[in-house]
This record gives sequence, structure tokens and C-alpha cells, in this order.
Amino acid sequence: IKNKKYGPLTIKSEELEYKGGRNLLNAINNKGQKLIIAIKCIEREIDVRKIGQRWKGWLPSEANFENELLNDFCS
Repeated sequence: IKNKKYGPLTIKSEELEYKGGRNLLNAINNKGQKLIIAIKCIEREIDVRKIGQRWKGWLPSEANFENELLNDFCS
């Protein structure tokens, strides 16, 4: 699914990477900033951070593009 767009995000990963107890994806937002997206499939939650910064905190997916991303990577 590499380079697939989800709303303001372009996913750069081909598959989830499990690291530090999290399922991770590399992404770029519509401003060109590199992001790391963590997803919890069962809870349907997403956490995000910029490279070198702290996690924002887990939030339930709400936007259509967030639900589409979870559906694609949590099959």
C-alpha cells in the first residue's frame, strides 16, 4: 500500500512495522512533514508524532480517511 493517500497523509510504508510495542507506519503529511503513525487495530485508535518529537496520545479514529487506513492495515 506504499504511497497511498489517506486524506492529508501519504503512507510511505509497505506494511506495518512492530516496534516498541506499537504497530508503526511512516507517512508524510500534506505540508511535507515526515510522521510516524501508530495504530491499534482492535481498539481502532491512532497515535501520531513527528520525527524526533513525542507521541500526541491515542485517539479513536473519527475521520473517514482514518477509518480507511485502519481498514487497509488491520485486515
